[in-house]
Amino acid sequence: MVVPPAENIACSDSEWVVTQQLFYDAAHNDILRRLPWLVLANCQDKGNARTEKQIRDDLHLDSVLTDRKWTLQLCSTSRISDARKGFEQLITLMMEPDETDKMGNNTVTQQPSPAATRL
Repeated sequence: MVVPPAENIACSDSEWVVTQQLFYDAAHNDILRRLPWLVLANCQDKGNARTEKQIRDDLHLDSVLTDRKWTLQLCSTSRISDARKGFEQLITLMMEPDETDKMGNNTVTQQPSPAATRL
């Protein structure tokens, strides 16, 4: 059976709602809270790709990920180097020493790099 190609869109509204819920569930997981995060925003070469601002706002990145290091990288299959940059940023975050408060909780927030821009 041949599967027809998907529409030339990044993500439908219903898929985005599911993505948001999965993101919130993961963001509130106590084990994952201790780890640095890489948010890869793929399909930036598609018709309705969300901008960096839309992703930050829709996922509430600045408020949800305040207790951990994180980075946002926009990418597409046509620019694999952008995804690689995201993973390089994640590795850098993982190699940085943790800054912890007296309770041992991570208190550093890593904002997206200037390289995280829409294609």
